[in-house]
Amino acid sequence: AKMNAVALAREFEKCGVQAITIHGRTRDCSYKTPAEYDTVKKVKESVKIPVLVNGDITDGKVATLAIRESGADGVMIGREACGNPWVFSMIRAHLDGVKYSPPDLVAILDVLEGYVESIYTLYGSSRGLLIARKHVKWFLQKSGLNHYGDPREFNKLRDVLAQKNFLTEIRKKIV
Repeated sequence: AKMNAVALAREFEKCGVQAITIHGRTRDCSYKTPAEYDTVKKVKESVKIPVLVNGDITDGKVATLAIRESGADGVMIGREACGNPWVFSMIRAHLDGVKYSPPDLVAILDVLEGYVESIYTLYGSSRGLLIARKHVKWFLQKSGLNHYGDPREFNKLRDVLAQKNFLTEIRKKIV
């Protein structure tokens, strides 16, 4: 793959871009190879604007390593935030050297139920029903709530009320 990140970053800076986020792999790499930070470091050394590193950052330890190896000014989180909006607080706590206390299952379920409701509101019940499936799966898997409700069963549900009832049944099991 042709690596043109440094040249592009310099051009972006000339055009007035205020910050750059760099994903530590090429499109050809897909997610098959681990993110690398050498390219991010080269870009950081070539521009004056802030540079953020992205790719495989799952927790505070990895964020610290990515910043140290790349020289970046900060991190951007992508896939790890799907179903885990607390990842930002967890990473921030690690970077600040303070103890992180994760939310309990009830708090996670509260957020999930509100989130699913907002999906229905935004997309309508027919489309929202389908879109909710992947989001609920992510939340259940990343939180451990999948021990109380199987995402595969959620995906079989054919109406909004059944999806809401599924989450209500999880609440009954954890409270």
